[in-house]
Amino acid sequence: DGFQNPAVKKTLSFLLLTGEEENLARFPAGPLRETAGEAMARADAVVLAFPRRRAAEAGGVPAFHAAGRLSLPLPPQRVAAFCGIARPERFFAALEAQGFALASRRAFADHHAFAPGEIARLKAGAAGLPLITTEKDFVRLCPADRAGVAVARLALEAEDPDSLVRFVRERINR
Repeated sequence: DGFQNPAVKKTLSFLLLTGEEENLARFPAGPLRETAGEAMARADAVVLAFPRRRAAEAGGVPAFHAAGRLSLPLPPQRVAAFCGIARPERFFAALEAQGFALASRRAFADHHAFAPGEIARLKAGAAGLPLITTEKDFVRLCPADRAGVAVARLALEAEDPDSLVRFVRERINR
């Protein structure tokens, strides 16, 4: 999210391409604030992930391949899931792919600000089942609402971590 914010001072900028960029049109015709070419012109490197993208799509910018891994604090079981991310269906599908049965799923708007009582209502609706959300959503919960909410953490793992570390060190030491 900081990539597009000029007020954020950046040492390095990585642009993530996930393979789900179906509509590459700029607003108002599409969801993008800028073209891929404009974004790549400001990026130090591109991370190609979910599923594997071609390095040629990086437009001459250094490219690194990565895969996403969802880390879960619970064994597969029946749960109630909620999230406020851009593509909630990806989160729900990832849970199901790891063997979770979703008794309920609640998708909020991206960057949703959880109101007082909202999480209590979700917990009540879960009827004793574990409640699970993304790490991005968990940090937006007030501390009192966090108890009893399991956190699914998404990590990107570089296919060639040595090359990525070498690239970062070279750029930082310039």
